[in-house]
Amino acid sequence: MKRIVIHSPIEGAFSVLFLVAFFYLLWKSGEFLPVAIVIPGGGLTKGGECPPHTKLRIEKAFSLYTELKKVKKYVHIITLSGGTPYKPNPVDNNGFPIWEATAATKLLLSMGVPPEDIFEEAFSLDTIGNAYYLRMLHTEPSGIDKVIVVTNSWHMPRTKAIFDCVFNLRIPNRKGLRFLGDMKYVEVAAGIDDANVLLAREKKEKAALKQFKEKTMKEFGGSIESFHKWLYTKHNAYSAHRLISSSSDGDMKKQGDGEVTLSAEEKALLLKSY
Repeated sequence: MKRIVIHSPIEGAFSVLFLVAFFYLLWKSGEFLPVAIVIPGGGLTKGGECPPHTKLRIEKAFSLYTELKKVKKYVHIITLSGGTPYKPNPVDNNGFPIWEATAATKLLLSMGVPPEDIFEEAFSLDTIGNAYYLRMLHTEPSGIDKVIVVTNSWHMPRTKAIFDCVFNLRIPNRKGLRFLGDMKYVEVAAGIDDANVLLAREKKEKAALKQFKEKTMKEFGGSIESFHKWLYTKHNAYSAHRLISSSSDGDMKKQGDGEVTLSAEEKALLLKSY
């Protein structure tokens, strides 16, 4: 005679909960959680190639990518930036602009990164735009909740301040939720051999960081909605006001992520780092 085993509703419920918990822990173990390694824009040479300091970022990103792919299924490298307000983009043989993100992507492809593992963002024109478009175009829509930002030593303090700020802005249609993922930062060497150029860049970064913390952050409040309005009405790299303003020539003192007063000589040196 066969034994008839009757499971109670409570036992069935516990079985379902056990399975749910099991798969949740498997997911949270990390293998299937997507990771993004982010390379902020760093300028272009006259020939449309990445300058040495940006190449250091790319090489480190590639190293991180290679290691992470051994233990994770979904690892992406996100290249950022269209260009800079400080000088025009170089053009290719067909006369089209070369974007900073595209130049970095080409280098990653040549290193063996599959194209499906590279995402580009070529709208932003500065570090604050890098952070905003990264979040709006990539991390929010894709569900990426682990971000590793790679940049140079002289760029890191301002990058961290801006990315932390932008990724903590509330999104109204998500009941006020901020970015709830994991944000990490990896620093590489300066990558600028000319001591005078490096000094000018460090001076600009320090002044811009001070401006961002003491003034800019207060202007756009704590939500993506208020930030979006600020970006497109106040920031001289994105606002239409730039087209009727005397500062539309890309004056380094007028940009929205930090004013900086430089001599003509310092400006010339600084441009060499873009």
